[in-house]
Amino acid sequence: PCRETIFNDLTCACGRSSIPPPQPCGTPTPSCPHQCIVPQPCGHPASHQCHFGDCPPCVVSVMRECVGGHVMLRNIPCGSKDIRCNQPCGKNRQCGLHACARPCHPSPCDPPPANGEASSSSGGKVSCGQLCGVPRRECKHTCNAPCHPSSPCPDVRCEHRATITCSCGRISTTVPCSAGGAYNGDSTFDISVMQQPPMALQPVESNGKRA
Repeated sequence: PCRETIFNDLTCACGRSSIPPPQPCGTPTPSCPHQCIVPQPCGHPASHQCHFGDCPPCVVSVMRECVGGHVMLRNIPCGSKDIRCNQPCGKNRQCGLHACARPCHPSPCDPPPANGEASSSSGGKVSCGQLCGVPRRECKHTCNAPCHPSSPCPDVRCEHRATITCSCGRISTTVPCSAGGAYNGDSTFDISVMQQPPMALQPVESNGKRA
């Protein structure tokens, strides 16, 4: 440790508490019981004690809007910056077709598109990455392809599970819908009547017992 002696007063940040000299070099500044006198940018009086360095965030309770603009929240510390309400965002994504499903968050919902990603033919819209969700033309199940605002839904077989039942109604099972793609029949009729079960099934009586 330094063996020099200090012959100046050691004072706190506001100068209201001090230790008179002489003091050994390295003696810490005195703690101060008084309230901080630094003006706060929000205009509220400081609620913390005298200190060196930056003031901590203001803790006075106020009403603040969440970062997504959904609701006003009560009893929020004045110095809080990232205020979220946990509601779904709901803003339009860059594709123009889907709403943002993330919980409340600051804008933007999507990162800026890469150079050349948005084309004039799509009106500047690019995929948001969510599932398409548009009802398919053949069977009305939703399209499971990633969002594609500038192109139609791909013509592939539907993989949604559908229930098929025999003509008497005693046997049923679930199979892939299989509408679309290379198939060119009436999908609803094919699923409910013509599709063959993928495995042998045992008939079931009305009381639920196997025959």
